[in-house]
Amino acid sequence: MADIKIPGSELEEVSRSLGFVLDNIDTDKSGIDLDRAVGYPLIDQGDNFERRWNDGREQLHRQCDAIKKAVDQILEQFKDTDDKAVAHLEGN
Repeated sequence: MADIKIPGSELEEVSRSLGFVLDNIDTDKSGIDLDRAVGYPLIDQGDNFERRWNDGREQLHRQCDAIKKAVDQILEQFKDTDDKAVAHLEGN
C-alpha cells in the first residue's frame, strides 16, 4: 500500500506567509522624515522605488489574495476529507 503525503503543514505556512504579505503590502513611509534620516541620494532612489512599487502593488495584492484563498480551500478540503475518513473508521 502506498503512503500518501498531504503537505498540510507546508500549505499552512504558505497561507500564513501570504497573509503576512497581504497585511503588509500597503505599508508606506509612515510619516518618517527620510530626508533627515538618510539624505538626498537614498531619498531619490526610494521615491523611484515607491513609484514603481505602486504600479505593481494592486496586481500583486490580487494575485496573493487569490493564491491564499486557493490554498485555504485546499487545506479545508484536506481537513474535511480527513474528518470524514476518521468518522468512517470509527463507525460513525
